[in-house]
Amino acid sequence: MIHWLAMKTLDNPFIGQKPVKLSKQQKSVLELLAKGYKNAKIVDMTGLSINTIRYHTKIVYRKLDVSNAMDAVLRARELGLIE
Repeated sequence: MIHWLAMKTLDNPFIGQKPVKLSKQQKSVLELLAKGYKNAKIVDMTGLSINTIRYHTKIVYRKLDVSNAMDAVLRARELGLIE
């Protein structure tokens, strides 16, 4: 028999992990990535430099423990950080 806590953990592998906290800028960049925008378009839309966008993206990837935009968006949705 599987313990009920083990069942909850199997359903949601993020139980017990520290909550992910994103800055406003990081969340904004992540939301634009979720809409399919590439870095160059995000630069145009936000007025931030390409290096700033890359920096925020890198930090988001690190916080979400992913290595690309698609995985970042999926993980953020799983965690309820974005819709």
